[in-house]
Amino acid sequence: MRLLTSKQIITTEAYTLQAEPITSFALMERAAGHFVAQVLNRFQSIQNGLMICGPGNNGGDGLAVARLLHLSGYRVSVYMPTTNKPGSPGFEYNRQLLPPGISILAGTPEDLSEALPQFDWICDALLGVGQNRPLTGWFAQLIEILNQANALKISIDTPSGLFYGTQPDDLVFNAHWTGTFHAPKIEFLMPETGNRVQEFEVIDINLLVPKDLEAPNWYYSQPSEIAGMLQQPQKFNHKGSHGHALLVTGSAGKMGAAVLAAKAAIRSGVGLLSIWGPFGERAILQNTVPEAMCVVQPESPFVAGTTDLTLYQAIGIGPGIGTHPETIQSLLYILQNATQPLVLDADALNILSTLPNWETRIPAGSILTPHPKEFNRLTGRQMSRREALETASHLCQTHAFILILKGAFSAICLPDGRIHFNPTGNAGMAKGGSGDVLTGILVALLAQGYSPDNASVIGVYLHGLAGDLAAEKLGQISMNAGDLIQHLPNAFLQSQKLKKHPKVNDI
Repeated sequence: MRLLTSKQIITTEAYTLQAEPITSFALMERAAGHFVAQVLNRFQSIQNGLMICGPGNNGGDGLAVARLLHLSGYRVSVYMPTTNKPGSPGFEYNRQLLPPGISILAGTPEDLSEALPQFDWICDALLGVGQNRPLTGWFAQLIEILNQANALKISIDTPSGLFYGTQPDDLVFNAHWTGTFHAPKIEFLMPETGNRVQEFEVIDINLLVPKDLEAPNWYYSQPSEIAGMLQQPQKFNHKGSHGHALLVTGSAGKMGAAVLAAKAAIRSGVGLLSIWGPFGERAILQNTVPEAMCVVQPESPFVAGTTDLTLYQAIGIGPGIGTHPETIQSLLYILQNATQPLVLDADALNILSTLPNWETRIPAGSILTPHPKEFNRLTGRQMSRREALETASHLCQTHAFILILKGAFSAICLPDGRIHFNPTGNAGMAKGGSGDVLTGILVALLAQGYSPDNASVIGVYLHGLAGDLAAEKLGQISMNAGDLIQHLPNAFLQSQKLKKHPKVNDI
């Protein structure tokens, strides 16, 4: 799913009106109908609501939603700004269609505050995607009062006050749920602004996007897209067909990282797995991951020395290896000699950050998986998510590797300039070991022949989906990294079920 800026969404709406063709009023009615369907499905217990409608087309959407909810049996009141100026054509059109049973409230924001306790839900249709500056004056006063109301708060398309340049101290309508049209707004996916959107749902209103539209090369992964990229095991496959991966992981006292990464790789379909780890800790691996083979250097409590890299289709390195001088030499050996794709995580990234011109040492097609602090160490400075995306994308395009900026809506920056935002995952995954699980998933997919681009997008999606399944069963507080591995099989199964298979009669 392609992401668009606010200006490009307006262009897309205009193009849809001409190309479909459809009137602007009919498109507004379509959007309102889809929005109401989601509200009725999600919030069945709401009764008495207040619609806040601004004078633009977002307010027109709100008036149409109020009418449709009223016709569905809900009690709805509408508050509109008191002004002598007419609203947009869509606003005025829908104002004329309001049935008599809908109460119209007017007056100042202070007048409205006295009436708020009677409403159990408030819908924000004050401002739309055309907003490009912070709220001031009457609008700011109104939103401040609405935010204090003890009611369910929902927004149509985007919470009023929120736009790409919103700053942390700017006033924004505090929506519990936002039904957003066509695709997520880019500001929903940034930590600087996305924390203002507690939950959102994309509502498809069948907009037609011009083929020549110049839009950011940004995408939002969809379940059907992931299903389409997944490979299916073939009848005559053998373990060699599913690849041989090497995990360079672990050191004395940090073997948990090795175990998590190895178990995740096994659960992600790799045919053979070898683990290059410390000699003295090999019993931990062979007892906990009997499916894996061990590659060890005698008498070393950490990864050291060299090994034959030509046996493997993919190599993952970093979880729990530490930063011992001998381990650094082993990492440099891999970077200099590997011809297969690499996954670099955790201590491998910490080591890289100490090396001059580290980005020139990374083989093309490698995948780096830093969390925010690791990325700051790599770049040598702290930056906002927007700056990080620009920097990461530039590095990937210049040096032909992939950077996965981990966090909410993890961003996968690809060498061709595309950035894929991942929709799965939750705050319960923000615990030690979750990144080790991702490393295991990625190296397993690479070993099976997935391209680095596809392995990154699929791996991050399935990692997050496993986290969502774990949270459903265990809750975000109690779930841990090992639970992600336990739910990986269901994550794969859920995604595979979406893949379309030909019917016998169609072959």
